[in-house]
Amino acid sequence: MRFINILTSLLLLIIIFSCNNNINKNGIENQLIVHIELKIVQDDVLELYFDNRETNTFSSKKSIRKKIKGSNSFQKVSFILDKDAYPNRIRIDLGENRSQETIEIKEIGLQYNNATHTFSNEEIDKLFKPNIYLDYHSLMATPKEMNGNYDPYLESFNLSKYINELILQ
Repeated sequence: MRFINILTSLLLLIIIFSCNNNINKNGIENQLIVHIELKIVQDDVLELYFDNRETNTFSSKKSIRKKIKGSNSFQKVSFILDKDAYPNRIRIDLGENRSQETIEIKEIGLQYNNATHTFSNEEIDKLFKPNIYLDYHSLMATPKEMNGNYDPYLESFNLSKYINELILQ
């Protein structure tokens, strides 16, 4: 009888410790992560801006830069936002390399702990708009220079609905 009680207690402890829902597989707890899977052929730098809810503007103080090694294969880039950063909008700057070829975007997703939302192709087309330095159609993004200026990006509309749903899961 004592053996059964010990075994039951041990199993209960294993279940309790293995069911921690607040930590994702990367060990990041209670932080929003933006994932982008893309094919970017040449080395470049991607930058994610997230807005300040009070002023609804983008600033370099609320941005994350990632160096990308060019590849003919898709690669997943993850941006881990500051703790307590819950933006309404994000802006994905698609590089600084003026000779960059067309970038193929496979998916854009959000993650909070173990909850995820991967935007469908239709959602990406509906929720993200290109600026004037980006020819964008059907997940194909071609950066372009205009009058000596170069700053291609996709800017989201309000994503707070999706972010709030993740946090509440």
